[in-house]
Amino acid sequence: MDFTAVSQFQAVIRPAVSRKLSQIVQDLTHIQAEELEKGGTFLQAMDRLRDWIGPQPAAFLTWSQTDLLVLMENFNYYYRKHAIPFMAYYADVQRYCQKQMGLDLHQQIGLGNACGQLGIPTEGMQAHRALGDSLLTAQVLQRVGEASTFPQVLQKADKEFYNRALFKPVVLRDIQSPLIDRNALRFSCPGCGHPLHRATRWGFRGHAFYADLHCKSCAKDYVGRVQFKQKYDGVDIKRKLSEKQPLKTPDEKEEGKNGEGEET
Repeated sequence: MDFTAVSQFQAVIRPAVSRKLSQIVQDLTHIQAEELEKGGTFLQAMDRLRDWIGPQPAAFLTWSQTDLLVLMENFNYYYRKHAIPFMAYYADVQRYCQKQMGLDLHQQIGLGNACGQLGIPTEGMQAHRALGDSLLTAQVLQRVGEASTFPQVLQKADKEFYNRALFKPVVLRDIQSPLIDRNALRFSCPGCGHPLHRATRWGFRGHAFYADLHCKSCAKDYVGRVQFKQKYDGVDIKRKLSEKQPLKTPDEKEEGKNGEGEET
């Protein structure tokens, strides 16, 4: 497996639902309305794609899962099913390449930035167009892909795969939900290690629960933040503890405004 490009395919699809091309899309892709009007239908494009792929099982690769979800939405609209019959396997190349490059998986990197970091020239490529982005993705994969690791990220496009892809994560907002792990709401003082006592009820704002916490031993106040997000495989929990800074008195605020008390 050397990730060498052996053939190319592209098709312009004439919109059927929304016929108006927004200025944002034109600026991003440089597609003009006249080009779309000359394009074929989605069904025609899929027939051509199926013929280009041939009878062998195909693996679909995309830079992030967004393009896959859009394709599935279109299949559901035109064929009344989300499953793509000629896709046997799928891989999110963005996630794979970020891992290969040693980058944080929680911070998605754009295709152009990945090319920049790897020294891959993008001049002459049609950015944000299907063919141009596909060719750039292939070059990134050629630089960092490994025949020993890549097959491990290929997911079989079975029923569970589509259930997982279509599942929409939900932030839990009800503190009484049985999905809430009560132990995640308990914090210890980072200074002495003693349990923190809750000074206020848990309130919900900004997609997370907040509460004021107090350490009796250190006489320090903290704010605890806990987010519970229900995902396909379970509930993802993110916790954060921040020390509360004492409020300044009116005199201290005035001193800071006037610059008094500062070294010169």
